[in-house]
Amino acid sequence: MALFVFGDSYSEGYKKDLGFPPYKQYRKYLGVKNSKQLPLIWSEILGEKLNIDSYNHAKGGGSNHETFLRICEQSSKFKKDDILIINWTYVGRVLWFIDDGWINDSDYRCHLTSITPHQGEHYDPHGEYKNAYDIIAINRQSFSWTYEVVRYQQMIDTLSNLIGFKVYYWFTDDYLFNNFKKIENVNQEKYILNDLIEKFKPNLKIKQYCCIPFNIIKQYGGTTLYDETKFVEDDMHLGGDGHKVQADLFYSYITKTDYPKTYLI
Repeated sequence: MALFVFGDSYSEGYKKDLGFPPYKQYRKYLGVKNSKQLPLIWSEILGEKLNIDSYNHAKGGGSNHETFLRICEQSSKFKKDDILIINWTYVGRVLWFIDDGWINDSDYRCHLTSITPHQGEHYDPHGEYKNAYDIIAINRQSFSWTYEVVRYQQMIDTLSNLIGFKVYYWFTDDYLFNNFKKIENVNQEKYILNDLIEKFKPNLKIKQYCCIPFNIIKQYGGTTLYDETKFVEDDMHLGGDGHKVQADLFYSYITKTDYPKTYLI
């Protein structure tokens, strides 16, 4: 039995992406040089609470397409009673071919990376594909792209039923989530924290986090890097306190036990 986690930076956490400026600032704030000295991220904490090994295959900046490809890559390792937690991200991100001057067909990730269209200049310094990026940015706003994730889930759910592993989904893109609700019943058990999400009412008098799940985590005392430190630039990624609260909430949901009592807002 094992825990597999897939998604973007909100699932990857601050241990792998050593070049991301807020994470570098967080290490400086904590006075640590080695990522192993950083607080555990939510997938590690959850694995420990469930007493199973955890494998985090999330990638910062990853698109839903890239997440699905990573799930496909790891699919031969899934076994009965394993747990998969999949974080769907911003629908505007797409996979893009990067010509790095060499070919190794055994690893598509040498050439394909996820991009947000309006950030194309980072991958296209000479502006060769600017028109293509602009078109993609407009096109990806269509409601129809919601079905991309719906179809991914249909395949994953089928695999889950065949092998016997448990799968849970959550969204860090409220736009995608709100579209998804019009197609799929998101009150099913596989949508993690759906009971809290259904009852959630934002307090618009205070600063809101990036998405509904993070605002729920905030209500239970979890904080972002900035709110935890007041040292890191204002960033929506969770700090150590936030990761602990997320792990506690996910654990309660998965094990059908009471949520933590601390409710702040």
